[in-house]
Amino acid sequence: MGHLFIPSFRVQGAVLFLLDTGSRETMLHAEDVLDLAMPVDRLRAECSLVEMTGIGGHSVPYFRVQARLAFVDEEEGPPYVQATKYYNIPLLICDPTHGGGLPSLLGMDVLQHWVVDFDANNGTVHCKPRYADLTL
Repeated sequence: MGHLFIPSFRVQGAVLFLLDTGSRETMLHAEDVLDLAMPVDRLRAECSLVEMTGIGGHSVPYFRVQARLAFVDEEEGPPYVQATKYYNIPLLICDPTHGGGLPSLLGMDVLQHWVVDFDANNGTVHCKPRYADLTL
């Protein structure tokens, strides 16, 4: 679970992301756009539109905005001390009239800074940040 901040639109909130090593960029999809009460009319008026092609070759329009993502690193520092890792990224936001039913995706723009350990036998994924734009 990450916490998303989009200062230019005064939007923030928690987002559950699917890790996607096949995506270069992090993407916010329709359900989260609506849950965060994104001002879609302002997105359409103020943001550049980018066409992205996904699995199956379908093209979907996204708005590109500057955002900050925060994740709590519970393992950094002494016991019971948590650190928050912040990442400044260009976020792709799906127009909610397209791409319904897709989860929001955490792309390689963030994942490249993490060590990701997938244990198929135990059905677990463990993520350990090794770099962030800011750590508090």
